[in-house]
Amino acid sequence: MTSLVGNGLLLLAGLIALLQILLVRGAIPVERLHRALAIAQTLVLALAFVWLTAAFVRLDWSLWLVVQDSSADTPWWYRIGAAWGQHEGSLLLWLLVLSGYGLFVALTPGLPRFDAAEPLRRQAVAIVALLLLAFLLFTGMTSSPFVPAPPGITAGLGLTPVLLDPALLLHPPLLYLGYVGLSASFALALAGLMTGSVDRALGAILMRATLLAWTFLTAGLALGSWWAYYELGWGGWWAWDPVENLPLVSWLLATALLHSATVLAKRGLLAGWTVLLAILAFSASLFGTFFVRSGLLTSVHSFASDPTRGLVLLALSGAATLAGLAIYAWRAPQLQPREGFGLLSREAALVMNNALLSAAAAVVLLGTLYPVFQSLVTDLRDGRLDGTGDTAWVAASYFVAALAPLMLPLFALMGLGPFLAWKRGQTRSLPRNLVVALIASLSLVMLLLLAWHQQIPPLALASFLLAAWLGLGAVVDFVQRTGLKARRLFTLPLRAYALLLAHVGLSVALFGMFMSSVGLAERQFLLSESQPEVQFDGERFRLLDQRLSQGPGYEAFTLVLQVSDARGTVEISPSRRLYLAQGMPTSESVIMRRGITDWVVAAGLPRRDGSVELLVRRMPGVVLIWLGAAVMVLGGFFGLGARLLSVRESRA
Repeated sequence: MTSLVGNGLLLLAGLIALLQILLVRGAIPVERLHRALAIAQTLVLALAFVWLTAAFVRLDWSLWLVVQDSSADTPWWYRIGAAWGQHEGSLLLWLLVLSGYGLFVALTPGLPRFDAAEPLRRQAVAIVALLLLAFLLFTGMTSSPFVPAPPGITAGLGLTPVLLDPALLLHPPLLYLGYVGLSASFALALAGLMTGSVDRALGAILMRATLLAWTFLTAGLALGSWWAYYELGWGGWWAWDPVENLPLVSWLLATALLHSATVLAKRGLLAGWTVLLAILAFSASLFGTFFVRSGLLTSVHSFASDPTRGLVLLALSGAATLAGLAIYAWRAPQLQPREGFGLLSREAALVMNNALLSAAAAVVLLGTLYPVFQSLVTDLRDGRLDGTGDTAWVAASYFVAALAPLMLPLFALMGLGPFLAWKRGQTRSLPRNLVVALIASLSLVMLLLLAWHQQIPPLALASFLLAAWLGLGAVVDFVQRTGLKARRLFTLPLRAYALLLAHVGLSVALFGMFMSSVGLAERQFLLSESQPEVQFDGERFRLLDQRLSQGPGYEAFTLVLQVSDARGTVEISPSRRLYLAQGMPTSESVIMRRGITDWVVAAGLPRRDGSVELLVRRMPGVVLIWLGAAVMVLGGFFGLGARLLSVRESRA
């Protein structure tokens, strides 16, 4: 029964998508019907997803997916997360989010003159419906989450151990809301090309759609980074893993698209560049979602269990990308700018920013996919195509060395941008504002050097200066707008606060990245009864006990440690677990926070002589990364509020 209802809902969703496509050029008024179909589409897929989630919660062993990824030992809240913890369930979540953004496109808040905008809206809805239909067909034929299990099964294998974490309840949905959100920008941009409506009104709705996706994508990336930091023991907050890199590519392109759409909405310029970025950003999100399912790339949390299915997904993603680029090549020559702008203008700064962001995305993508290309070359050289050729691992040093020449001028331009006016820069007040921002940045870096007794290389010092310049430039611009008058704080538009929070948040996050990289220190110790105590940078670690215990589905080896410093003494218990059903070990580290410095303490395995390994890592400033990301997300929601208010004002 569960399988029959679930597959029936997927079939109904596919029929609705087909009807939306057929109505793209309907001869009868279909405005209300289009909106009704979009609402029905979202409700049907939401019901299918709730149906699957309920099967996990109630341990419905009639579904094969529940058998594979749940068990009676799994707490009910993790069973909810299990619904999207594997290929089939995550694909259903992807479809649900896509239908939700299809509803967003159908309603298209912010497009004036409903009748005049209807051809664009109808084309955009059809594009989203076509994407949805293609992936629904794939899901129904090869990846249905509602495959029935053989009769008689009364127990499950349990969820993958590393997914038994609160952050994983939010990370995939947030990431998908960002990834798939770029489908709205993609559909609207292509519809604008096909109807000849790439204008300022389209730029405004593209800003809104892209900002929504960018905000969720930022939150998803930050939460995934935090999870990897404390759960996976990768050695830090970023490991240049393919599953990390591919969302970063989408985020960089979405950031460029957001700025480009701003120019289109404000000035009616950069139409072709905006449409191209919309195509590339969504294409990157498609490949980012499905590349780790292809089996070509391996990751700690990929879904590469069936390379054949993954390759079909890649083919679908490639077809969508090629179709978008073909439409762009056909219609883009008609998009001619009506007027230019000066070199010292906000438009020029945004164009250069977009070029640097796009280049950075290309660098990350190249480093991520290089092992695939290298394996293919060695396969061809050896006369085989089985994917077993030699592969090269791209080290973190490549990404740092290749991105630094792009990121440093980008930060400089981002700090300069708020001071520039549209069309032509106002050079009269520009030097004074720049001097104030520069003095403030130098002062902040000097205070850092005085307070932080750490030897900083010249490149890192320049990075700190540019991070300070980026944030303080936005602060100086904000102060200039308010004129240091408290009453003006309540009259400034929300978009001014959004710009301030986004730039300051990025500045704070950059400080955290640079501080944790420059100040990272790591030591590995052996503790035993004869030598139970070690010291590291003012912290004293003393072994009190070693324990073996059992938990729900796992065995644990735990160290009980006493940690002492000038502030006092605390007791911590880092452990290692072995999940029996999957045979998978995990490390449950302990993070101690001393101001803005984190001490990460992890337990090793016991040795035959009775000693045990202890890994201690000091990471100053790392908490600033997630604090800055939270401020950026807050800025994104302020920006969305500003767009919502502008829509209401235009309708009043």
